[in-house]
Amino acid sequence: MFQKGDYVVYHDMGVCLVEDVGIPVGTPLERKQKPYYRLQPVYGKGSIYIPTDTSLFMRAVMNRQEADQFILSIPQIAVFEEQPGFKEKDAAYRNALETHSCVDLTRILKSVYEKNLQLRESGRKMGRNDQQYKKQAEALLYGELSIALQIPLEDVEDYICRKLDAMLP
Repeated sequence: MFQKGDYVVYHDMGVCLVEDVGIPVGTPLERKQKPYYRLQPVYGKGSIYIPTDTSLFMRAVMNRQEADQFILSIPQIAVFEEQPGFKEKDAAYRNALETHSCVDLTRILKSVYEKNLQLRESGRKMGRNDQQYKKQAEALLYGELSIALQIPLEDVEDYICRKLDAMLP
């Protein structure tokens, strides 16, 4: 069970702060007499009440050491195999987002980046779906890394690049 003050990755909301745990007094949920998490999305607005026994995905945010280890593993993360059609690629990316795995989010980003390089070489632009998956994967991955590394969200990509550049001979 998570505690007040913990950071969690919740479903597709990304990183949330656990503001409170307990029966939400003064709300319609109070009559259920069941404990809830009150979550505050770090990069969003409002509060979310989630039963502590929710079946939706929720996990603790990685710590700084885990984040640095993850970043160092990025070069070994494989891209998605080329899919035969649009629907297959879309399903692979959607499934990867649903795992909430930093590895799968990185696979999306690396795959979209590689495809974009190929498109630019032929004078074409990235498609709207690829742009949307890239945006979603970045928001989820960079949001978690920002909290784990205790750096501003806008500095995450530079941090990753500096860490990986330092590995080069």
